[in-house]
Amino acid sequence: MCFKLPENVSTMEGALVEPLAVGLHATSVGDVKLGDTVVIYGSGCIGLVTLLSAKARGASKIIVVDVLENRLKTALKLGATHVVNPMQVEDAVKTILELTEGKGAQVVIETAGAVATVKQTVHVLKTGGTIVMVGMAPKDEIDFNFAKLMAKEGVVKTIFRYRNLYPVAINAISSGAINVKDIVSHEFDFQDTKKAFDFVVNNAKDVVKAVIKI
Repeated sequence: MCFKLPENVSTMEGALVEPLAVGLHATSVGDVKLGDTVVIYGSGCIGLVTLLSAKARGASKIIVVDVLENRLKTALKLGATHVVNPMQVEDAVKTILELTEGKGAQVVIETAGAVATVKQTVHVLKTGGTIVMVGMAPKDEIDFNFAKLMAKEGVVKTIFRYRNLYPVAINAISSGAINVKDIVSHEFDFQDTKKAFDFVVNNAKDVVKAVIKI
């Protein structure tokens, strides 16, 4: 289960192969296609690699939702067409629907793992669309509007990490089809490992993705 990195792929990019594989799996399970509108809840590392994967699959409109401005700025830099901060709008669902001309998104991917965002997915879904649950919510049981899902003939799918996608992720990085380097916001030397973990824990609003150089 070892995969050799090509000469043009750095070890920093190699460290991001695992999360990228999750994003690739999420968009594959959601069957994101050319011209699709995609809503991604969460713009942490998994949300951002899901954004990159959706963009690589040809999604034409990608709306990213998060409460952290620094992550939303990164999402825009990586190719999101729109970002929504629920803390800065009166109604996040209404805002997303306005961005989709009232139709909703073909694919809604939940990577935040928050109860509120899990509930919202069905409300921004297009008729016949697909919801992909990626984030691990803090509760095992969550109220969900199944009547609305049924009225839309929507589909809910789930993923648990990824399936045999390391070679695909490495090839995507190596070919230049997906650029993961811009996700990294902070780098630390190996001797500063404790400092790195402390910094990430105490500065969540400033960190998108931190890596430790071995």
